[in-house]
Amino acid sequence: MGELPLARPPASRVAGPPPATHTARTMAEPALHPDFFGTDEEIAALEQRADAASRVTLAWFLRQRDTRAALRHADAASLPPDAHRAHGRLALVRGEAAWLLGEMDEAQARLAQARDAFEAISDSVGLGDAHLLHASLLDQTGGDRAGALRAAGAEFRRAADPLRIRISDTWSACVEATARPDDAEASWGAALEEAAALHQPGLDTYTEAARGTLAWRRGDPAGAIACFMRGFEAALACGQLQSAVTLAQNIGIAFSTLNDHEGALDWAARARALVEPTGWPYATGWCLMQTASILLGLHRPQAAKEMLLERMPVLAPYAGSRNHTLACQILGEALLDLGEDAQALHWCELAHRGAQGLPYPDLVAGSLRHMAQALSGLGRVDDAVAAARRGLAIAEAEHDWQRVATIHHVMAGIADRHGLPPPEGSPARNAAIHHLEAALEAGARMPGFAAPPEWQAELAAAHEAAGDLRRALTLERSASLARTALQSRQVEATTTATLLRHDTERALAEARHQRALAEASELRAALLETQSALEKERMQSLLVHAGKMVAIGRIASGVVHEMSHPVGTLLLLAEALADRLRGAPPELGASLATLVAETRRLQQFVVRLRDFARAEPPQLAPHDLREVLADARQLFGPRLALERIAYVEEVAALPVQVDPQRLALALANLVFNAADALAGASNGQIRIEAGCATEIVELHVDDNGPGLPEAVRARLFEPFFTTKPEGKGLGLGLALSAESLAAMGGRIVAENRPEGGARFTVVLPRVIDDPGCTRATNLATRAP
Repeated sequence: MGELPLARPPASRVAGPPPATHTARTMAEPALHPDFFGTDEEIAALEQRADAASRVTLAWFLRQRDTRAALRHADAASLPPDAHRAHGRLALVRGEAAWLLGEMDEAQARLAQARDAFEAISDSVGLGDAHLLHASLLDQTGGDRAGALRAAGAEFRRAADPLRIRISDTWSACVEATARPDDAEASWGAALEEAAALHQPGLDTYTEAARGTLAWRRGDPAGAIACFMRGFEAALACGQLQSAVTLAQNIGIAFSTLNDHEGALDWAARARALVEPTGWPYATGWCLMQTASILLGLHRPQAAKEMLLERMPVLAPYAGSRNHTLACQILGEALLDLGEDAQALHWCELAHRGAQGLPYPDLVAGSLRHMAQALSGLGRVDDAVAAARRGLAIAEAEHDWQRVATIHHVMAGIADRHGLPPPEGSPARNAAIHHLEAALEAGARMPGFAAPPEWQAELAAAHEAAGDLRRALTLERSASLARTALQSRQVEATTTATLLRHDTERALAEARHQRALAEASELRAALLETQSALEKERMQSLLVHAGKMVAIGRIASGVVHEMSHPVGTLLLLAEALADRLRGAPPELGASLATLVAETRRLQQFVVRLRDFARAEPPQLAPHDLREVLADARQLFGPRLALERIAYVEEVAALPVQVDPQRLALALANLVFNAADALAGASNGQIRIEAGCATEIVELHVDDNGPGLPEAVRARLFEPFFTTKPEGKGLGLGLALSAESLAAMGGRIVAENRPEGGARFTVVLPRVIDDPGCTRATNLATRAP
């Protein structure tokens, strides 16, 4: 399973004497030894300041929360040459960002810069932090991570920094728990207990990860899940996104061992959802690798193969890392299941080369086991046996009895396939019997071992083939009993997994509830503070609404800005093409003319949107309502024709005091909404008519659709309220139209017509010196 120590370990404040953080420093220096990830409150406070020291600390706190933002703050910090500590801290930020973004050469160069800066002022804490970054890099490139962690711990002890000492200890426990669990429990048990007693999220992440790994290696997946869950919540609480991703994957793998594959895939999906927005290539590929491992456990090797082959280019720059090695091994295993032995051998050999450079004997033995299977399938019997024996020797030296049993089982398959004789001195009748019995014997040395029914059945078949029917019958009976016991264990495991999933989901829900309560408390305090500054509750509501509209305006401005360049380019290309093909046949010339005209109309629409989105007051002037409607028809006319909706317009020449572009967009929005209500109707009709009173003009947009339910009508003009299916609308059209009309001194009223359908009435200011209403002009189009 994936191990935790891939993210930088955080720090939260712990009991005991803190580091000296308030000694004299230049204005460009950050806090002497800032926490590893900081709190949300600290980040919010720093974001309100613009001095160099604040930017340095903010970049440090944001490097995993938002790596790109951290780099922006680092670039914006203006530092004098002698601010060695600040330069070293920013070099660490840039180094970690490069590591996360897959730029390993850049990461190494930044690490060297950080060391130089900290060595210049003999900053032991800075040098310890640099060793921790080095440990992260070694995880991907291969090397002595444990040595880097020991070096970090030595620097922190030299600085007498109790917080960072505990960080390096818990991280070391995580690494050792993966490679040597028995040693880790003896060496780090007391340190983990002390760290856990502090209940600090930064330390809890690594403490619970180490405990979960130890529980996993003891064969207690339920206990591992409980620990990993606590670590996952702690990681999210203190901004350790990389650790949260790792723990989510570990939870998924543990669920998979309990036969809860749905739960496993759910947690794998959570890990992917966390990492995908970050742009971290290694972590993204790694998440997909873990998902492929779960698919392999679900006996879906083809899906696992396709997923891994797709992501291998992302992981290729990290050849030699533990996770690249695991990915190669899993891909090789999937190919073995599919009978593609030649390709399987290629990936297993890559896995073996990577494993040899890592301090994990289990990876070396596992890669050799798969190589032996591939070599056997290719008929290279001697090579297959040699590879299996090398893997067996490593597993026996490590007392890894589970792997010893598995490799003996593979050797039995090779012997059976190629008819090999038993090893010299073995009393077994053939090599298959010898290795199957050795597999069961090795398994029996593990606590709680239950002989796999299929192994006993294979041994029974081997004895039967050798003529020992009595022994074969005895083993077949044992296999039958083992199948029954296995089914019981699987039911028990499934029940345990279901209860665990229920408990973990309940714990997650409770954590979300507590976070929501805390956020609600903060919002309540902010609301009370705002209300105390306002005279009326109505004013508060207006301010909230205004804030939403400002946000909408910014979104619209951004969208229009992104549209304007490609539309302008499209128009230039269309005009250039029309000019070059001026002598083309009439049919082609007509098509080009239409292309230029439609592109120009699209550009005019973008200009209208841009003018609407500008945070400027409307440009009010007298305009004929019919001319504004003519502009609006250019927007909604094609859709009505396409959807075969009849359109009737009876509007007089009414002068109104409006911004014509904004009014045209608002009217088009109303017609589009009416068309949505008529979707699928065979006799849909939209009718627009207008009349005038003393100081106003009323324009009605009627449809013969289903009308407006009362609950919907009450919220029609709220921003982001919509009754459309997800992905079909944002709920902004009516809100923007109402806001636009209000800015022009008008309003919209929504109601149901007595004869059925909806009516939206637009009330506009009339030009006062207008002598009277002229006769309406009828414009009607029938549905085709």
